[in-house]
Amino acid sequence: MSTYVKEEELRRISLPNNLIWIDPIDSNAVELAKLGMEYMVGRYSHAIHSKEGGWPKAVEEQLLKYSLEHGFRKSKLPAFTEEEKALARGTADFYGLNYYTARVIRPAHGAETGPWFTDGSPEIDAILGPPPNAKTSATPVLPLSPVGLRKILSYIKQEYGDIEIFITENGYAGGKEFSDYNRTEFIRDHLEQVLLAIKEDHVNVSSYTYWSLFDAFEWGSGYT
Repeated sequence: MSTYVKEEELRRISLPNNLIWIDPIDSNAVELAKLGMEYMVGRYSHAIHSKEGGWPKAVEEQLLKYSLEHGFRKSKLPAFTEEEKALARGTADFYGLNYYTARVIRPAHGAETGPWFTDGSPEIDAILGPPPNAKTSATPVLPLSPVGLRKILSYIKQEYGDIEIFITENGYAGGKEFSDYNRTEFIRDHLEQVLLAIKEDHVNVSSYTYWSLFDAFEWGSGYT
């Protein structure tokens, strides 16, 4: 069997998108959840992976509204020119996905706010919280939601078509235990959802990278 591979097939490039899945907290927050997903995914993916290019329309409208309400004369979100849209569109060879967690979303009340993406966003006037009954790891800010991985894979296909997806990061923050059953369960549960996305939702997932063997010393404990 020939091992020859065309040079252009080796030169594949994309960027990893660190995404969370967002569910509405109740039926009154469905539209807000849609906006939350556009804000989470579309701000970084729409310009490259959509047919239209540029920003998602809902995000453009929301950021313009927020900007005018806060004394700006124009949107804080700079507009794409047609030339810039054409330049960015289609510049990735696959979709890179980092997935660790999910949230539920609800409208903010009064001056209530929180930092994106852990607790909310003043720009979309929303508060985020952990999914009901979600397990946690040694990093409580990342509650576990395996089903969120399947949902976000299906969302990417729905938004951007039958694009090839590489899961570039997915992992569990363990503690000091030597019997690492929680990590084993995490990997099993998430791979099960990836398989369901492939078999049931027909998502084009071609790669899964677990991250990492050694937990996050470099950014969590100042080792960089």
